[in-house]
Amino acid sequence: MVRIRRVAAVAALALGVVLIPVGIPAQAAPVLTSFGGELLSNGGIESSEGTAPWTRLDGRTNMVVITGNAHDGAHYLRANTGSAGADASVSQDVPYDSVAGESFTGSVWVRSDTTNGSLRLALWGVGGGGTEGNTTTVAVTSQWQQVQVSLDTTTSHTVLRLEMYMESTDVQYAFDGASLMSQCLAESSFEQGTVGSWNTLTAGTNRAIITGTGHDGTHYLRANTGSAGSGASVSQDVQYSSAAGDSLVATVWVRSESTSTGSGRFVLWGLGGGGSEGGTTAFTATSQWQQIQVPLDSTTSHILYRFQVYMDSPGIQYAFDGATLVAQSLKNASYENGTVLNWDRLTSGTNAVIITGNAHDGSRYMRANTGSAGANASVNQDFSYQLAGGKSLTATIWVRSDAGTGTARLVLWGLGGDATEGSTTAFTTTSQWQQVQVSLDTT
Repeated sequence: MVRIRRVAAVAALALGVVLIPVGIPAQAAPVLTSFGGELLSNGGIESSEGTAPWTRLDGRTNMVVITGNAHDGAHYLRANTGSAGADASVSQDVPYDSVAGESFTGSVWVRSDTTNGSLRLALWGVGGGGTEGNTTTVAVTSQWQQVQVSLDTTTSHTVLRLEMYMESTDVQYAFDGASLMSQCLAESSFEQGTVGSWNTLTAGTNRAIITGTGHDGTHYLRANTGSAGSGASVSQDVQYSSAAGDSLVATVWVRSESTSTGSGRFVLWGLGGGGSEGGTTAFTATSQWQQIQVPLDSTTSHILYRFQVYMDSPGIQYAFDGATLVAQSLKNASYENGTVLNWDRLTSGTNAVIITGNAHDGSRYMRANTGSAGANASVNQDFSYQLAGGKSLTATIWVRSDAGTGTARLVLWGLGGDATEGSTTAFTTTSQWQQVQVSLDTT
């Protein structure tokens, strides 16, 4: 058994509680036995194996591991088209026996080390009943940005492939922090062109699939309150049996397609079983895509989870895309129970307290400082997880400074088993929330 430790200076992943919804829609929810878990190897490019198992389908394409100025950890992958020309690619194949109706989300952080260019990120299902895939195209600049693509399978597959197509021949592309995860939502990026499993629980709510400038792929969901009025919602239910203490986290990309902004609430419900509970994150939809996140640390068992976005501004056209719902290993990641339960301070004198208000998610966050412990004091959480060599884990956290600026390090450790190893991302805290990520590519 490997003990995984996650260390951070300040942590803020939060949820809130809202009124319990009544009733379950007539449409049957998909039944899931498990979901979540990183499928890629060497996603953070931190492995001692160098670029492996990332491959070039055309051997004339160039790629090399670079040390320094990475997005995550200490290394990143630099690649260019070489003599292979435009649309040369870097990819990773993952053996995975999937069935029709499963959903997967792939992502990678990318920037240009030279001039601006264009990138297509593709997620393919290969073998089995056939080949299918989706792509997301973005403009690449000198700033790191996360690109995301989703695949809702319509047939079985034996291999999943995450592939980065370099469309510009004069660009040195930088890749880091790649991820590929199974997740439980159906039609998560609406690429099938139908609303599918997405429900409107209040009559009069409007929704439609739009082709065009989505966040992921080529389609997105446009919705408004219609005659239902404030508080109308779009939602999806998933049947999943969980126990008290299980944690899930949901995300969705949102924007307003009207001339004004609109308010909303993003809620993740746990229903049935030992009772009903939910967490919420309030948001303001603007003309720019933004990712909203809400975790739920369950306090009782559940048999169904509901992903629900409430639209609180009549007259606003909301756009939704790239939704995800995955299981996670951390407990009390959002601090909404008002305690630091499950979080440790390994050095005496380190201070940590729960604060209400101005959280990134929900209504609470954890504020911490070094106290009398001095520099390099930490806040951490351990969890047990069986992990073999050559696999990857990714940890993320939202951080800001409530006073001045400061330096910090987010570390993901693998402990026990054959050896101890860790990966580190250094960062500077400011007054603005920022997401920090670290990947551990085990040896």
